[in-house]
Amino acid sequence: MQPMHAAGLPGGLEAAPAHRQWLLFELGAAAQARLRAAQSRLREILGRQGPHGNARVVVTVQQQALLPADALHLRSRWEAWLQSARQDGYYPVWTGTVQELAAESRAES
Repeated sequence: MQPMHAAGLPGGLEAAPAHRQWLLFELGAAAQARLRAAQSRLREILGRQGPHGNARVVVTVQQQALLPADALHLRSRWEAWLQSARQDGYYPVWTGTVQELAAESRAES
C-alpha cells in the first residue's frame, strides 16, 4: 500500500475537519492486479452457483502497524473506511477506539 498525500485527496473525500485527520492508502499496481484477478475468480464462482448460491466474501483489513504506540491516544476514535471502486463512495468497515483495535489485534495474534 502506498500513502496518499492530503493534496491529492480522491474524488468525493473532503478535507478533514479541524479535529480529525485522514490517513489514506492506495493499493500499488501489483496489488491492484492481484485484486482484479481475485475479483474475476469470484465472479466465476458466483456465476456457477446461480442466483440462489450461498457464497460469502470476507475482506480483512489489518491495521495493527498503524496504531499509535503511546497511551495518550487509547481512547481516540478510529475508523477504517473502504472504497472498492472509484465511482463508489466510501463505506465503513471498522469503528471503535484505538484501545479496542489493539485488543482485537492481540486476540487475533
